[in-house]
Amino acid sequence: MVGTLLTIINQGSVLLSGNADAATAVRVAANYAIPYAVSSLGYLAPFRQR
Repeated sequence: MVGTLLTIINQGSVLLSGNADAATAVRVAANYAIPYAVSSLGYLAPFRQR
């Protein structure tokens, strides 16, 4: 959900114009990967043993 929203906001005009390239694909992938990583780390942080 978050990745889709970020992609529409950040890359929507490029995708709709048909001018997407490899760099755009990397940015779209990051829009999904980064929120997933932050969410996962936030969930796992309390379980970390010291």
